[in-house]
Amino acid sequence: MKNTNVAIIPIRDNSKRLKKKNFLKIKKKRLFEIVLDTVKKTNLFNQIILSSNNKIVQKFCNGKNVIFDKRPNRLCKDNSTVAQVCKYIIQKYGLKKNYNFCVIYPTAILLKKQTLIKSYRKFLRSKSDSLIGTSKLNYSPFKAIEKKNLFYAPVFKTKIKKKFHKNYFFSNGSFYWSRVNEFNINKTFYAKKMSIFEVNEKEAFDLDTKEDWLVLKKIFKKWK
Repeated sequence: MKNTNVAIIPIRDNSKRLKKKNFLKIKKKRLFEIVLDTVKKTNLFNQIILSSNNKIVQKFCNGKNVIFDKRPNRLCKDNSTVAQVCKYIIQKYGLKKNYNFCVIYPTAILLKKQTLIKSYRKFLRSKSDSLIGTSKLNYSPFKAIEKKNLFYAPVFKTKIKKKFHKNYFFSNGSFYWSRVNEFNINKTFYAKKMSIFEVNEKEAFDLDTKEDWLVLKKIFKKWK
């Protein structure tokens, strides 16, 4: 492996809607453990950093290629962003400018190793500043409405088209690739030179509620 690649798995202890969702268990394994296993199996990464404010995570690290990062409280708030966490990790561990890094979310347990490998290859080919995991948008974004004071109004003033463009995608939060130098410049994964990798609907399952959790458990039994 010519390139130096670092994986970052952000494992916050507290979660807003579904409590401690990163630490829920399926088949006696916590969700972040399942994701960690997948990341290891890709053989893409020289180093894997588990960033968490829960010391339980530490026992899954060996101090060599799997490192426990005790995340500071200031980066464990509901409004803390993954970009802020990445900036902190890059500075703390002195990641070099030419290093590639990938953020993989700890609830992405349906994500297959081959998907990560393919996304990495595309990231290198694309020569982009970043690459994010996406899904196709199945409805027109121009139909979105929002609450304004007591009433509601369209988000976009653009006229709604009967047939919207099929090449609309949204970030599904499964993974984000970037290079340290470009990330330091852009300070975001949503760079001007951004590429996407389309992830199928099941792999990109979003865990946010108790109902999601019940569905995810059923899917996982058939998936793995």
